[in-house]
Amino acid sequence: MQSVFDYFQKYTDLSAEAKAYLTQHGKIHSGAKGSPYKLTQQQKNTWCFILSGMVVKEHLNHNGKPCIDRFSIAGDYFVGTRHAFTKRAESFTIVFAHETTYYEINNTAFQEAVNRFSCISYVYHIFKQHKLDQANDLAYIRSLHYMYRIHALYKRMPLLAALLTVEQRRLLLEIANNRDYYAAQRYYISKD
Repeated sequence: MQSVFDYFQKYTDLSAEAKAYLTQHGKIHSGAKGSPYKLTQQQKNTWCFILSGMVVKEHLNHNGKPCIDRFSIAGDYFVGTRHAFTKRAESFTIVFAHETTYYEINNTAFQEAVNRFSCISYVYHIFKQHKLDQANDLAYIRSLHYMYRIHALYKRMPLLAALLTVEQRRLLLEIANNRDYYAAQRYYISKD
């Protein structure tokens, strides 16, 4: 649990009571690369914080092809529902893209922690802002012509870019095919 506390305490001190609560109500788990955390219609009422590794949220587009909608890397969180304060399932599969170690707590217990401990609420809101910033960066990158997306990904999200495989990068950046991907890759190489 100390690794969880270390991440949280980058932003604020955690009280002894908050630490005890997180220890009592949550647990550290591992996920094997390629295995699902949650399947598409499965409901998993959990909030998870990644200590190492990466997960991706995938869905099938209107053509039945896989798409990566969102991602979470070390220092990020993910939820098995739409968000931490609902029980509504989301139509995504969550997959461990790398060997992943994560802290997991039930949504109800996490909601209580956020409401009960100002230090946890504070950290949660920082993590939530990070998620919004990531979503905005990704939306901006995807809005560019495909030729410039890899370059923008490496400039705006270098840690993520380094973790992704070629196929994951292509899916995340919504580049239609390998030919276009490698053209964008050549552009990126020529700019660095």
